[in-house]
Amino acid sequence: DSVSAFLQVAACEDNISKWKAYIFDYEAKIVEAKNNIAEDENRKRDFEAQATAVPKSRINEISEKGIQHYSETFTLQVEINRLGHERDVLQCKLALTQDLYQKFKRDSLG
Repeated sequence: DSVSAFLQVAACEDNISKWKAYIFDYEAKIVEAKNNIAEDENRKRDFEAQATAVPKSRINEISEKGIQHYSETFTLQVEINRLGHERDVLQCKLALTQDLYQKFKRDSLG
């Protein structure tokens, strides 16, 4: 039965070749998958950097709003101080007018 054994050897060699080809295909797929993973990790890092970076235009916009609010506050503070001074002057005038009225009333009626 050497013919049968020879056929079995040939069948085993054929199976071994198929398994090696199968492994080779999967090794190629593994290499491809690892490359895809590396590419996606690089893209992920790039996107993370973009996601955490504040665009310069946004920084400028926020800065301009902050400066505008500060300027408005400063302008309002100047106006508040002016009005406070006017109030003080008017209170002095009112006190003086009340004193003059009291004097007039005392001199006229008294």
